Amino acid sequence: MHSRTLRYPHDWPDSPSREKGVDVMLAVTLVRASIEKWADVLILASRDTDLLPALETARDIDRSIVEVAGWRSKSRLQIPRARMWATGLELDHFDRCRDTREY
Repeated sequence: MHSRTLRYPHDWPDSPSREKGVDVMLAVTLVRASIEKWADVLILASRDTDLLPALETARDIDRSIVEVAGWRSKSRLQIPRARMWATGLELDHFDRCRDTREY
């Protein structure tokens, strides 16, 4: 797991804090995982279209197997003109794997 520093707006706590750089970190990690063969299959769970170039790049590296996952009721990332497995998730999937411990 990776974390990023929170950014606090001037009117905090009226406006929420935000993590910055998460999408870039995820894109770099996806491409690096493809280059270094960290796994047989790479699964990206996101709808952020900013990650599409990283998804395409990871797939193009030695024809890595790349899949996407997301909420079944929402649109999903897809590489144009490419067949790619997509796993649709429901709320009960989330509930079954949720970590409820207090850290």
